[in-house]
Amino acid sequence: MLNLKRFNFYRHYYRGVNMNQASIAAELLAALGGADNLVRLSCCATRLRVDLHDDTLLDRACLERLAPVVAVIEGSALGQHKAYQLVVAPGNAQSLYEALVKAGRLDQHEERGLLKGLGRRLFGSRD
Repeated sequence: MLNLKRFNFYRHYYRGVNMNQASIAAELLAALGGADNLVRLSCCATRLRVDLHDDTLLDRACLERLAPVVAVIEGSALGQHKAYQLVVAPGNAQSLYEALVKAGRLDQHEERGLLKGLGRRLFGSRD
């Protein structure tokens, strides 16, 4: 269970609401190792889920300093790719996801297995 006081949740939430999503997305993308380091990207109500080619390129300290990011949770390895979940302030996950896709031109990377949206990840549709 996440201790919201420990992560200073309210500071993150109120700072994250008014910040420029495009600049945050650019910083997130850089902290994740760039667009070429992403294997998969999806979101739900409070999390961005990313699978990375090379997790040594991840700048965890930078991610944790960004305003809407409440916590960085390391997941299990999926084959040779490492999975991470970025817990973000409520109401920011979808807009950050869309800003990341736009900032990194990630829709051009479909052929590498980058899935857009939780529905596509759950049901396996790549249309």
